[in-house]
Order: sequence, then structure tokens, then C-alpha cells
Amino acid sequence: MWIFTYALLLVAVLVIASTLLGWLRYRWLAGIGCVLALVILVGSVAVYFGASVSPTWILIERSAYGDIKALVELNRRMESGAIQQHELQRVFEIGLDVQGDASAAWTAEWGEFMARAIASGNIEAPLISRFLMQGIAVSFRHSPDPAQPGSFVFAVQYSEYRTGDPTWKNGKHWIRLEFVDIAVADQHVTIEAWGSGPMGNHGAGIFTKMITLGPEIPPGEYPATARFRVSLFASEDGFDLGADPIASVTHELECVVDLDP
Repeated sequence: MWIFTYALLLVAVLVIASTLLGWLRYRWLAGIGCVLALVILVGSVAVYFGASVSPTWILIERSAYGDIKALVELNRRMESGAIQQHELQRVFEIGLDVQGDASAAWTAEWGEFMARAIASGNIEAPLISRFLMQGIAVSFRHSPDPAQPGSFVFAVQYSEYRTGDPTWKNGKHWIRLEFVDIAVADQHVTIEAWGSGPMGNHGAGIFTKMITLGPEIPPGEYPATARFRVSLFASEDGFDLGADPIASVTHELECVVDLDP
């Protein structure tokens, strides 16, 4: 309440000062004072009365600071079609910055907004690709199999931790996760291990593959590389994802295999 009162007092001072400057023929200063008064008045009204009456541009700025009420209102306006294309993309870009900052909280409101924005069909593929790359953490590791000398179990572990809101299910966008292949020493192995599910509902999981390196390979350290693909599809039921994803990204993963003598 006190912020609103002080804002009105400042507006009154600016208006009076602008009027006096106008009488003294300093009209350009008077104009600046009136503009400042209007900006302060609009901002203070928005803060006092809440997100529902705030202009969209103010909600966008507030969303960059993690204002939950602003995000809830932006979600409501997007659902009702009361947000313009450039505003939608601007909020999506802010969401990408938040998503990519490990120290920033990724809330259900952000997840819902990003999922709704993608579902609207108004977000460009490169931005969706960045969303997929940042939203799913992937790691690559290996361990020797004691029972089989020269054999190694390679594992790609994933965690879908910063994508859509799992409580909001539009039923039309599915993420496909694929363990594509591994190359180590003189072997290149194509892998058919994959899974799919609604965006935001994968949680965490792991894909594994055992590879045996022949005795003809001399001892030493060998780099191993793996590819792990994340693709987003539009599908009504998830059974027929089709051939062309909306966006797709590939994680290039590396580790070092030590072949003991």
C-alpha cells in the first residue's frame, strides 16, 4: 500500500512541476515530466492491483525475475489468445535463459508455459531444439564386465528435468529418446534402444549396451564416443510418431576406455 501511495505522490509532484514548467515556456521539460508521471502511474497501478490488470510487457519483464503470478497470467492470456506472436516468442526466449541457468528455479508454471507455447505451433524450430538440448541432462559412462575379459557395459543415463510441466498433459507432443550408436577402438556399433513419452513425463532412465573388444586390440586408452538423440513429435496417441520430428537434437558424448595389459 505504501508503495502505491508514494508513487501517486511522486506523480502529483511531477504533474505540478510539469505544469509550472509549461507556464515558464519550458515545454520540452514539461513533456518529459508528463511522460515520467504516466509511466510511474501505470507501473504503480499494475503493481498494486496485480497481474490480471498489468500490461503484457510488464508481465514479461516480471517473468524474467521468476514472478509466479506473472507466469500464471501469461499462461491464461496465451490460452485465451490474448498474447501476440512477438510477445509469445519473447517469453519463450526468457524461459530458455531460465532453463539454461542451473541456479534458477524451473517451476511448473515455466514448464506449462513452454509446453503450451510449443503446442501453439508459433515457436521456431531452432528455439525448440535449444529447449530440448537444455531440458534433458545426459551422461555417458562405462564399466568392465568382470565375467568377460575385454567386455564393457556402456551406459547413457538421462534425466528430463527441465522441460514441460508433468501435471499439464496436452496429449499431442511426445519426446523420443534414442541411444543411436557407439564407436570405440576399431568397432562401431549401431544401437536400437529407444523410448518415447509425453513431453515432461520421462523422468530419469538409462540405456545400456555391452561391447566386447577383441584380443587383437593392444592395451592402452581408447576414446569412446556415443550419440544420443532427442526428438519432439506431434502425435495424437504416441503410437504413430511419424518420420519427421518438429525438432531434433543429438548429444555427442565421450569417455575413455582403459584396456589393461
